[in-house]
Amino acid sequence: MKILLPAFVLPVLALAAVGCAATPKSPTSPAHTPASEGYVELSAYLPRVKRAERMYSRTNPSRRGESPAPYVQSEDKHGRVEGTLVGQVEWPLSEYLDPHTARPDRPRMSWPSPPRKGTEALFAEFDPPMAEWPTGVRGGAPVEWQAKLSMYDRDGVPFAQGSAARRVWWEGNETIEGNGESYTDCVRLRAETDLHFGWWASFRLRETVWLAQTVGIVRRVERISGRALLLFRFDSEHEYTMRAHEIEASKTEASSSPRRWARLAIHLDRSLPRPRVGGLAVEWATESDGPAFSTVGKVD
Repeated sequence: MKILLPAFVLPVLALAAVGCAATPKSPTSPAHTPASEGYVELSAYLPRVKRAERMYSRTNPSRRGESPAPYVQSEDKHGRVEGTLVGQVEWPLSEYLDPHTARPDRPRMSWPSPPRKGTEALFAEFDPPMAEWPTGVRGGAPVEWQAKLSMYDRDGVPFAQGSAARRVWWEGNETIEGNGESYTDCVRLRAETDLHFGWWASFRLRETVWLAQTVGIVRRVERISGRALLLFRFDSEHEYTMRAHEIEASKTEASSSPRRWARLAIHLDRSLPRPRVGGLAVEWATESDGPAFSTVGKVD
């Protein structure tokens, strides 16, 4: 049964997540009706960057006495690294995975903590790569992608196969306050990412994000929930609010196609029943990986 434990961190993702108990409404992310008509182009809200550093404050809405904690994101043309994995990752992540590089001197990830109770680390790989956000979305209908999912333990050895599905809705535009700044006309998106591993485990990651032009995500509310072995359920929620950012836009890379998850490295610093992603590395897919598989519309 020990082999099941790493799978509990899958909901990151982008983190990553699904097939769980019904989710009550969150006080920090109220129910919101998706936009019923129109179309929003997202390229200006999801800038391609040469380099970007973003600082957020992370809070747990269910723990009112818990102080906000800083959470850092670092992004370049290869991918995005967050939290405890900043400074720990070398691209490409495929070099850490056994099926891709089985040589004896294969590199090992320098994880922030050794295996112990309450922490875990693993990799995920999508086939085909899965889009994180669309380049545009219409009101009234989600954009959806599907992929096969392969999981690897902290040493890059495969241990599970599953499926992934991600859906994104446009919920309108709002003004968001953060760090003394007012971000006007932010695009509000809602996303659900479902990960299935047969009868023994399923996860769901629910996200609401607010995107500001030339900046990206200025606020995110996420909820991770799921079940294992049909009996054990878990649930956790966190909110991220922009505190500072430094962005150098790319002058050569266009944003005509969405960023896609090729592989993830995930560090879980808090375990069940309230799991928390301490660090995340997202490796962007390249054009040679082929298009994401979208099942709704042609706007991805």
